[in-house]
Amino acid sequence: MFDVKRKNALKNSGFATKKTKRLLFYLSVVILPMIQFAIFYVGVNFRNILLAFQSYDIRQGTYNWDGLNNFLAVFNDIASLPFFFKAIQNSLIFFACSWGLGVTLGLLFSFYIYKKFTGSNFFKVILFLPSIVSEIVMVLMYKYFVENAVPNIISSLTGNDRVFGLLSNPNTAYATLLFYNIWFSFGGTVLMYSGTMSGIDPAIVEAAVIDGITPIKEFWYITLPMIYPTMVVLLSTGVVGLFTNQMGLYSFFGAEAEPNLYTLGYYLYKETQTNLESPARFPYLSAFGLLLTVVATPLTYLVKNLMEKFGPSVE
Repeated sequence: MFDVKRKNALKNSGFATKKTKRLLFYLSVVILPMIQFAIFYVGVNFRNILLAFQSYDIRQGTYNWDGLNNFLAVFNDIASLPFFFKAIQNSLIFFACSWGLGVTLGLLFSFYIYKKFTGSNFFKVILFLPSIVSEIVMVLMYKYFVENAVPNIISSLTGNDRVFGLLSNPNTAYATLLFYNIWFSFGGTVLMYSGTMSGIDPAIVEAAVIDGITPIKEFWYITLPMIYPTMVVLLSTGVVGLFTNQMGLYSFFGAEAEPNLYTLGYYLYKETQTNLESPARFPYLSAFGLLLTVVATPLTYLVKNLMEKFGPSVE
């Protein structure tokens, strides 16, 4: 009887030890991200969150509690100011093109480079070049090309001396910026996808080649499912860009971009930069940013869950 109790006690102590080790392992994995979140998000943004519920008294030079008035002001501006609708529209178009055209071309170029087809090294340099060179330098080069070189070429071909630059022409300005941003983003996208593709087990590809698989089927049935988890992470986190991406407008135009080119990200960035000496504007901008966070967070999780549910499987 004593031996049985002793065995049970030893068994329970061993179970408790395993449970403790699992708990310690879990804490060791989770505690660092939690500390980073607490410091770099909660700590950094704590003051900004408080500002969203305050107003600035210019005479006293102090912030006072103002309830939800800043949020009401944001909703009122969105409903009444025409450029807000245009900013939302531009942000949605850019996001859709980045997801559709940008991701599709990024995957195809990555696969082309990964398979080392003819000219793959050339494409690698061309696509990586914008990521290596400073953004300001690339903006200046691109702006000079579309504002001077392209009109001169068109004038030479058509004989028309009154050809506007692509950025100066309201009909082509947004499309010109859209092209620049998709091209500029290829470097990081191709780097991520091609790096993930290089980690695919060569034995799987060799077996498929022996069975007579074509490159198109290899991409669709082997490569895409194997790199899909990376796509889920990149695309779901990229949802935040819907509200923060300014399409390089500040680099191209500073604070003087035309309202028909606005995005939500550019509006927030421009207002912050132009009101650094005016703290009275900060509560409004904090409320605006907090509202975008409230919308972006569930949307990010929704996109992630949908992609995981309906995406391809490696099984």
